[in-house]
Amino acid sequence: MPLIEKACACVVQRGRVLVFSHPHTNAGVQLPKGTIEPGESPAHAVVRELYEESGLRLPLSPQLIAEMKFTGSTSKVFPGKPPTQQRWFIFRFDAVEPLPEHWSHTATGSPGEEGLVFEYFWHPLAGSFAAAHRDSDARFATVIDALLKRS
Repeated sequence: MPLIEKACACVVQRGRVLVFSHPHTNAGVQLPKGTIEPGESPAHAVVRELYEESGLRLPLSPQLIAEMKFTGSTSKVFPGKPPTQQRWFIFRFDAVEPLPEHWSHTATGSPGEEGLVFEYFWHPLAGSFAAAHRDSDARFATVIDALLKRS
């Protein structure tokens, strides 16, 4: 099983983390995340993915807070894809400038997501992600738990 490396952005502001509703009904609520391209550093990839998936260009340096390995998960968005082994690099961005409460963004960059409209909003860090978004991939709840441990 090949190892796929991903960069995941945790944008934090006022005790909340930025999340989005994926337009595919079985994809649930997610954090901005994507595949690290060959020769690309995880830090560069997370900045690129955050921009492609949310439209945000934050004047901040992302802070690497964790690396996580996930094995055997199948894609909820693309159920025909075989399971993969993934290493996620989790980065935190502490947003200083006030960001909107919610917005829509048309994704760019990835052939599988190009043109999809993501609906962004904030999830309170004090609330359980898994309980609030039961249809979402459990890996995102694991990432938010790691974020809380390092807050």
